[in-house]
Amino acid sequence: MFSIYQNPLEGKVYIDLEDNSSSTSYKVVNANGQIVKKRNKLRYRNTILFSMLPEGVYTIEVKTKNKVTTKKFLKF
Repeated sequence: MFSIYQNPLEGKVYIDLEDNSSSTSYKVVNANGQIVKKRNKLRYRNTILFSMLPEGVYTIEVKTKNKVTTKKFLKF
């Protein structure tokens, strides 16, 4: 299990994992379908900085061994 949440004032998104699994990864995709950030082998707490990205809608996909979850975020 994991949780994804946003702090729009700081331009950050957090992914918190219940366990430190080397098979968990994420990717961030912009509205054009381009991967703008990605990371493998996540830790318990992971921070994605959106401050350098342009305004728009982004999709974060978190993939574990058993599940894929996506969530949309608005960067303004």
